[in-house]
Amino acid sequence: MLEASERPATVIVAGSNGLFGLSASQLERALGVRVINISSHASMRWRFIDWTILGRLRPGDSLILFDEQSNAHAVLESASKTEALFSIQDSTPNKKLEPPIRIALPLLKKDAFAEAVYNITELGGTEIQLIDTEKAQRSWGGDKEMERLKRITIAAAEQSKNFSMPTILPPISLEQLLQQDGTFLFCDVQGKPIGELVQVGAVTIIIGPEGDLSDSEKNLLKEHDVQFYRLTPTILRSVQAVTLALGYLRC
Repeated sequence: MLEASERPATVIVAGSNGLFGLSASQLERALGVRVINISSHASMRWRFIDWTILGRLRPGDSLILFDEQSNAHAVLESASKTEALFSIQDSTPNKKLEPPIRIALPLLKKDAFAEAVYNITELGGTEIQLIDTEKAQRSWGGDKEMERLKRITIAAAEQSKNFSMPTILPPISLEQLLQQDGTFLFCDVQGKPIGELVQVGAVTIIIGPEGDLSDSEKNLLKEHDVQFYRLTPTILRSVQAVTLALGYLRC
């Protein structure tokens, strides 16, 4: 049993990124130490997680604590059934690519939505702000869908080695988005060539849904001085547009 082992342990305590994205057995083979992965996800209660930790750890065991923002190395000093004392050896923020690029992504059909989120993570998008649009073909799936999207970002992070995964925010209206500060650009076949864009800092890329934004939504963008840029002379699917736009700005 795990508790009977005399070898020191490295314990991973994280959110869903650690639960779905790391393999204890693979890490054990690579590092030559005992590895315990007791990461959680949104539907698990912390009381259960605390019991699991305290039941498996011994003084001297190392822990890797991390989430989407930072990671830390800690060592267990003492533990009982009700409390544990750790010493933090070091803490490092996850490195994010610069400049920050936020993607305003509409609610696409599920397969296209998953592909878009994967590509945004792989290409170094900083944040995904989901938006409601007039031509949205479905409703938001709430916490269950958010967990699904987080698992997708984990898979993309493993592939791309971009471990600073984008923050994903629940849907807001296009008008609410435009009330926020910052530079906005919209990918539209009638816009200026993307090659004319001179990026000077943080930017939000607005992507239209399949079927495009409505005329009233485009007029709203113009009223807020959103810049329109053309990626190609042809009409692209939403997934293609976000991939080309983000890839161009990350070059």
